[in-house]
Amino acid sequence: MLIIKKIPEAEFQEYLCSLCGVEYDEEYEAFSCYENENFLAICQFKCENGTAYIKDLRCREGKYDSEALIIMGRGVLNYVDLHGTHKAECSPDASDETIILACGFKRTQDGRFFVDLEGFFDGKCDGGCHK
Repeated sequence: MLIIKKIPEAEFQEYLCSLCGVEYDEEYEAFSCYENENFLAICQFKCENGTAYIKDLRCREGKYDSEALIIMGRGVLNYVDLHGTHKAECSPDASDETIILACGFKRTQDGRFFVDLEGFFDGKCDGGCHK
């Protein structure tokens, strides 16, 4: 079973980032993903000006698990939506494009990955959430 949880301490976030080969950024919050107490992946993100920004969505080096990345990415999107941030962008370097798209992001005309979370998780978007 996959467990997704917020990383409360900066030092631990920095350590988990190092296991995934990503640069720790103190301005970002992070979630971690575990399977049977084994660390699998990290997602660093922040919310500012009404938009969530995902910087990293990466597995531990040598432990690639696309399902874990998608579930964690969507979990982060749900978390920010529930906390009042209804738009999100994802860095093109955060993960593989297939993972970013599977999380719900769409590529915009200017090349960004964006998702409008208004109605995304409550079934009210009728397919129009990806503006």
